[in-house]
Amino acid sequence: MTCAQFALILYRIYEMLTGGPYSPTQIAPFGDIDKYDEETKNVISMLHELGIADGSEGNFMPGKPITRAQAAKILVNTAKIVEQLKVSN
Repeated sequence: MTCAQFALILYRIYEMLTGGPYSPTQIAPFGDIDKYDEETKNVISMLHELGIADGSEGNFMPGKPITRAQAAKILVNTAKIVEQLKVSN
C-alpha cells in the first residue's frame, strides 16, 4: 500500500466520522504531490493541516510504499484527532 492509498483510507474514515468532506485551507507544501489528482492533493493536505502527517524533507512520497513505522505514527496521530472530534461533538 502506498502512502497516498493509506491517506485516502484515513480520509474516508474522517468523512464517515464527521459526515462530510474536509476542505483544506491550502494545498500542503510538499514538492512531490503536484502530479496527483485534486482529491489526493486535498487528502494529503488534510493530513498535513491536522498534524497527522508531516512528510520528510519537504516531500510526502505518495507513490512509495508506507512503512510500518510511518503507518503507526499516522494512526496514533489520527486517533488523537478522532478523540478531539468525539469531544467536540
